[in-house]
Amino acid sequence: MPDIHPIIHEMAALFRRERDLRHSDDEAQKDIVTMDIVRLMDRWVDEDCPVLAPEPIQWGHVELMGHTSVYGRIEKTSEHGISLVRVTQPPFKMAYDGEEKGLGEQVSEHGRGAIHSIHYLDENLVRQESARRRAGVPYYLNIDLVDGVYIASRHADNVLGMDEVFDEEVEREAREQDEEDD
Repeated sequence: MPDIHPIIHEMAALFRRERDLRHSDDEAQKDIVTMDIVRLMDRWVDEDCPVLAPEPIQWGHVELMGHTSVYGRIEKTSEHGISLVRVTQPPFKMAYDGEEKGLGEQVSEHGRGAIHSIHYLDENLVRQESARRRAGVPYYLNIDLVDGVYIASRHADNVLGMDEVFDEEVEREAREQDEEDD
C-alpha cells in the first residue's frame, strides 16, 4: 500500500463522523465536526502538501489559427467540461512616439482546436513582446525597461539596418506636413 499522508486518515475519519451525524438532531456535534474539518484542511494547506501545491507559472507565446498570436501567462483551465488554455497578457506602460501608453491585464481563453502551437519562453521576453504588440510598436525599434516603463527607441547599433528606413519615413512625414501647411 502506498504511503498516505497522515492528514488523509484524519480527514477520512472526520468525514465518516460527519456522515453518521447527517440524520442526527445534535447540531452542536455537527458544528464541531465541521470546524474540525476546516481546521484539518487549514493544517493540510499550511504543511504545503504537494497535492495542493500550485502549478508553476508558465509564460509563453501561443500561436492561434488565423495567423494570430498572443504573448502572456499560460494556464490550463476547464469550463463546462471543455479544456481551454487561458492566456493572461500582463499590464504595461510604454513610452513611444512622444506619448506614454498603458493597458491593463487582458485575458483570453482558447480551445485546443484554435491553437496551432505553444512556445514556452522567459517571463521578461513575454512581457516585452506583449507590450510591443499591444502598443503597436514597430519591430525595428528597440524596447528597454526603465523604472517599470518600456521605452521604445531606435537600435543603437543599427543591427537590423532600419535606421535609414526610419529616417526616410520621418523625412517623408515632415515633407507631407509642410505640404499640408502650405
